Amino acid sequence: MLSQTFNESSKKTSPFSVKVDIDKKSVIEQIAQDLKKYTASSNQSKNRLQFISKKTEIHLKTLRRILKKENLPSYTTTYKLYGIFLDEHKQDEILKKAPTIIKDYLSRASHLTDLCVSQDKLDHKKIIEDSTYRMIYLYCMTGGVSTAQIKEQFGSHGVETTKKMVEKKLLKINKIGLFEVSDLPAPIPPEALKNSGLQLLETMFRPERCQFMDQNFISLFCEGLTQDAYKKWIEIDQQAFISKMQIAKNPDHLGPIRAFTFSCIDVMNLKDSV
Repeated sequence: MLSQTFNESSKKTSPFSVKVDIDKKSVIEQIAQDLKKYTASSNQSKNRLQFISKKTEIHLKTLRRILKKENLPSYTTTYKLYGIFLDEHKQDEILKKAPTIIKDYLSRASHLTDLCVSQDKLDHKKIIEDSTYRMIYLYCMTGGVSTAQIKEQFGSHGVETTKKMVEKKLLKINKIGLFEVSDLPAPIPPEALKNSGLQLLETMFRPERCQFMDQNFISLFCEGLTQDAYKKWIEIDQQAFISKMQIAKNPDHLGPIRAFTFSCIDVMNLKDSV
C-alpha cells in the first residue's frame, strides 16, 4: 500500500521514477535475512518483533510472514524496516546504507518522499477516528486553505484543530497565511487511508457528474481469479497510482482543482458451505 503527501518543494523534484529490473525472490530473501539478523541480536526475539511492530506500525502477522518469505514487502514497509535496521530516519541515508539489492529495489520508488521521517508526528488515532482532523489534512494536501475556509467548513472546532496540527508540525502556514502540509509529510496508515477514501466518496463524489466523460470516474468489477491474475491486478493499480503521482509532481500541472483519487483491491472472503 502506497501512501504519500506532497508539498511545493517536493513537487519540484523529478516527476519520473527510475525503472530497475528486480529479482523479487532475492529481495524477499534479503529482507527476511536482515529481519532475522536484527531479531536474533536480542535474547528475546519475540519482544524485538513487537518493538519493530510498535515503532513502524507494521502488523506482527506481516513481520512473521516476511520472516517466512511469503510475500514481497511494499516500498513503504521496506523503508520502515531498514530505517529500524540502520537506525536512520532519512530516505537518502537509508538508500546509501542499505544492501545493494534493497537499494535497487527502492530506487523504483522515487515517487515516495521522506516516508520514514517523524513516524510519531501524525496522530494516527485522530486521523483514523476524527473526521474533522482527517478532512482538514486532506484539504491541505491539495493546496493552501485559509482560516476563514476552515471556520466556514468546520466551525471553531476546526480552527482549534488546525492550530494543534500546526503546533505538531503536521501543517505549516505559508507566506500568504494559508495552511498547507508540512515540508516533511508523515505517512498515512492503511486504516486511515480507508477511512479517508470512504469519507471522500461519501461527501465529495457526485454520481450525476458521471453522465459526462471528463468530469469524474468510478468503477467496480468482481471476478474469480488465479493468484497470478490477482497479482497482475495489483501491479496495474500500483502503476496507475505512480503515473498519477508523476503528473501531480510536475510543477506545470499545479492548478486550482482540488482533486482526489482513491483505489482499492482486496479479496472477498466467503466461507465454504458445509
